[in-house]
Amino acid sequence: MKKTAFLIVLFSTVLFSDFLIYAQTYRYTRYWVELKDKKGTPYSIEDANSFLSQKALIRRGKAGIPIDSSDLPVNPAYIQQVAQLGIEVLGSSKWLNSLIVEINDSTQLSALSNESFVTDIKPVYRIEEEDIPRPVAVREKKSLVFAHNTYGAADAQMELVNGKYLHDKSYTGKGKTIAVLDAGFSGTPEISAFSDLYANNRILEGGDLVKNSPDIYAKSTHGTLVLSVMGGKIDSQFTGAAPDANYVLFRTENTDSEYPIEEHFWILAAEKADSMGVDIINSSLGYSTFQDTTLNYSYSDMDGQTTAITRGATMAAKKGILVVTSAGNSGSSDWYYITAPADADGVLTVGAVNTAGDLAPFSSRGPSYDGRIKPDVVGVGWNTALIDQNGDVRKGNGTSFSAPHIAGMAACLWQAAPDLSSAEMLEVIRQSSDRYHNPDNDYGYGIPNFGKAYLLALNEGGNENIKALEANVFPNPFTDHLNLLMKVEEAETVKVQLVDYIGRIVFENDWQLEAGVYSEMRMNGIQTLHRGVYFVRIQREDSWEVVKVLKL
Repeated sequence: MKKTAFLIVLFSTVLFSDFLIYAQTYRYTRYWVELKDKKGTPYSIEDANSFLSQKALIRRGKAGIPIDSSDLPVNPAYIQQVAQLGIEVLGSSKWLNSLIVEINDSTQLSALSNESFVTDIKPVYRIEEEDIPRPVAVREKKSLVFAHNTYGAADAQMELVNGKYLHDKSYTGKGKTIAVLDAGFSGTPEISAFSDLYANNRILEGGDLVKNSPDIYAKSTHGTLVLSVMGGKIDSQFTGAAPDANYVLFRTENTDSEYPIEEHFWILAAEKADSMGVDIINSSLGYSTFQDTTLNYSYSDMDGQTTAITRGATMAAKKGILVVTSAGNSGSSDWYYITAPADADGVLTVGAVNTAGDLAPFSSRGPSYDGRIKPDVVGVGWNTALIDQNGDVRKGNGTSFSAPHIAGMAACLWQAAPDLSSAEMLEVIRQSSDRYHNPDNDYGYGIPNFGKAYLLALNEGGNENIKALEANVFPNPFTDHLNLLMKVEEAETVKVQLVDYIGRIVFENDWQLEAGVYSEMRMNGIQTLHRGVYFVRIQREDSWEVVKVLKL
């Protein structure tokens, strides 16, 4: 049975079909419409070139990610039928098979609810007489004293995550593309810190989803600050985390109000980014409460599968994109916990520390409601060096800035290890972090070390906690079981785990090893696992090893 409640000024009710509609008058004008299927679509998986770019297809192929029905665009016949009702279709989501529509007439709402291909209608935006401005990240206005080196004000934040290690090897994000989903990029083309990006055509304007316009520069400067953490560069004053990456800019956030429609704009932008073949999405946005409090989420909704934006972020990760998102700035508030989409499966959620590694009081805490470690890692988001809308170097506070710093470094790492999948990238960054063996709900797996991540990614060793592989794991790929074979000089007991691509432990056992002989262990009961990449994690007293395996 289809049920949807629509909020209005007056609350008398009329029943249309199976939908409950409050109908004398209403304040909502935009709705999220979920569709039944994609039957009759003219698109086909065999002709994926018609809706995915070559770059996107190459990325999928390298990661072994198949094209499936979720990649097919919404059936245009359904869009046409909705339009014939006099309803404006503002956008469509192929991943969630849904539409964003604008309705100003209750009869249109009734007619739409009676269409056989419509399964649900949810209000996502209403016109307010006076929109409540959203708070923005706190920024200091004092100028900084610059260090006498290439990084200037950004030196300490690069040092904390050992980011210079990659830059010194000339891995600066070149060839990798980062989609930035934010609130606007006002002033960006005029700022000299971005002149190299524009001069070399390394900034693409993805569009303003909020206004359905190509102009991404008309509104907020928040995205400008976020972009600077990754791509900004001023000689001897500032160098961002990925100064040579490519960037695609999308405006999905409306700073004049706060409604769930912004989640759906985010999804549309993520789908467009996927079709363009981007490697990484950086999202410095989070959702928990709205101006209409009846639409607010609760902590129980932070379970990785409830909110629309979380479902969209999970889909983006499944398509082979590394999604990096802010944990949220609620650590000092009554909410306290992460905000959507930070709870998404397979997404790299980033909390905030300062350059001394101290946790920012405002950094949102985990775990996800279903008990997964969140945040995944932390980065500098407390007194973060950045470039403001005037082209000046300043400092800012917020996980809005820790996420892009980690996203930028991830682009550099991926340039160095281009054969890694996004799931492998996520796991390597976790493994490199200083609390990997003892994660918690404040720091997650800790502060990444991108020098260590590089060694892990290339299997080069070189760290006291990373030893040459001593365990043989076979068969690989596997179907119903795995065998482990290992020889040690002294008898010991090790912990063996099988971990999926989002960090969930799907198998765990202690393994008793005898001295001087080959010990063998067999993992049974794993035949029902979903296909994809997994990691065998072997934890010893003074070291640990990780082996990537593929489930067919």
